[in-house]
Amino acid sequence: MRVKSLELRDFRNYKSLKIDFSDNVNILWGKNAQGKTNILEAIYFLATARSFRTLDRKSLISWDGDNFLLGCRIVNGSEKKIRILFSKKDRKAGLNGKKVGKLSDLIGILRVVIFTPEDIFLLKGNPFKRRRFLDICISQIDKKYVVVLQKFRQALIRRNFAIRKYGGRDNAFLWDEQLAESAAFIMNRRNSVVSELAEKAVAYHRDITSGTERLRIEYRPSIKVKEIGKAEVLDHYKKNRKKDCEELCTTTGPHRDDIDFFINGKDVKLFGSEGQQRSAVLSLKNAEFILMKRATGETPLILADDVLPVLDRDRKRAFLPSLKGSAQIFITCTDKKDIESFDGKAKIFRVFSGNIAEERV
Repeated sequence: MRVKSLELRDFRNYKSLKIDFSDNVNILWGKNAQGKTNILEAIYFLATARSFRTLDRKSLISWDGDNFLLGCRIVNGSEKKIRILFSKKDRKAGLNGKKVGKLSDLIGILRVVIFTPEDIFLLKGNPFKRRRFLDICISQIDKKYVVVLQKFRQALIRRNFAIRKYGGRDNAFLWDEQLAESAAFIMNRRNSVVSELAEKAVAYHRDITSGTERLRIEYRPSIKVKEIGKAEVLDHYKKNRKKDCEELCTTTGPHRDDIDFFINGKDVKLFGSEGQQRSAVLSLKNAEFILMKRATGETPLILADDVLPVLDRDRKRAFLPSLKGSAQIFITCTDKKDIESFDGKAKIFRVFSGNIAEERV
């Protein structure tokens, strides 16, 4: 899978840009706040229909623009063209010149794995971040998951509204069956994927720590049932109705799930050093890359946003080889010395004030 070219209009600090990429390594370097990360963000948005930096997609429109345009040409066996036009009131998506119903319909056509300095907050931060990571990972390899996740969220909103409006009356629980069916599918899929990620991450983590640390990753669903099936989950929701009415919301379900990380038996989120947390995240992201490649038979893109300066020598030594392989890579940095090991294999771009210039090696 390769992105051959990218087009931007009124996206962040770019008024207009068209750029062709190398099939191998693409390095974007320059001072801070010039627009390097914005290029990675645009590619990520084309792949996932969202930003990795903000939940407010309207903020991606340039300060004097009414909408933003993103387009790319990708090659994956055959050539495909993705196009997104996003305004504060409307959003349009296109694939190969034909209109697509929703932005989410584009998810999985282009697949990415991203590394950022903020990844450490995946472990330290709110469980929402870990659920979001899991949802994006699964959505890129499973179209049905995207659809079911949307159905769950819609049913959840309606159920919560009904609980607040009708209290404990039967009208409040009309959505329970749809909620249970969606929840059971999501929980099963998450459980399966976390198990696969854990298996791959544990092996990688053992290597980068020279066998001194044992990583364990576990899925922690908020609904505790012996069998994850629609009937069992529906029964759980029925038993939990009183509590939900007291709290005026649905207190359990995929929207309250979490992932636990342990190193040598200790909770990394609570007791791990910053270095251990970074190692755990590197292992998780490496596992995501392998999982996505094996599940689809296609190599996802790697987006690495200014991550080398935050890694110590040993983790940098482990991280760089993982970038060198069959994947197309996009990496940002402020100092070209950080990426000297790529030698002449990279296409280098200097980024300055929303402009990009290709440099000769």
